[in-house]
Amino acid sequence: MDTPITRGLLLLAIGCGLFASASVAQVPPQSNLLAHFAFNGNAKDDTGLNPDDGHAPGGPGYRAIGRISELDYRTFSVVLRFKLETPPEGAGRRNLLTAGIDYRWFGLRFSGADGGKLIVYFDNGDFAARVEGSLIRPEVWTVIACAVDLPNHRVIVYQDGKNVGAIDLPHDFVLDVLNADDADKAWSFTNYSNADVFRGWVDDFALYGAVLSGDDLAKLTTHRQQ
Repeated sequence: MDTPITRGLLLLAIGCGLFASASVAQVPPQSNLLAHFAFNGNAKDDTGLNPDDGHAPGGPGYRAIGRISELDYRTFSVVLRFKLETPPEGAGRRNLLTAGIDYRWFGLRFSGADGGKLIVYFDNGDFAARVEGSLIRPEVWTVIACAVDLPNHRVIVYQDGKNVGAIDLPHDFVLDVLNADDADKAWSFTNYSNADVFRGWVDDFALYGAVLSGDDLAKLTTHRQQ
């Protein structure tokens, strides 16, 4: 049974049967799948990773951190199935997914001020772009896939089976964390820069160590029959 998270982030490492089984349309059994959290009551992901957990400092929410050392910062794809809780009136944005703990080098967020558009950001928000074709509606299950290709300065975004936009990065863009060690190869649902936490439901999160094709992104973001 789906369970809302009303006091902060869902606690990734304590499943206890609170989260729905995976509903992203068939995660391809490819060798470049680095991690897959199905939220099916098992604290470990498909690769056996058991993420850290604990209380977020300075706030009532929880943090959930999965560290994937095999990740290459330059080329990867993420897939997230979620349902956003209705933000309070006047709330401008909501964090969806954050990469990096010491330094937030990549992330996805919802922007109510922009009509429910998805925002993709890098380097702690120094570069951010709105995905014009996206539309995230609170209280509705949504699947987002984001393929990051830094060598070719491009990010492709799919939502619910459709290509909703591409982001062209500046040709002189450099990810500040490229030379960092594995400590920042971590994923969570909290942006510790501004204590912005995801509030809602998450049913599936997958991380790939490659830039997936459009066909794969479309398949991964197509809902299974509920």
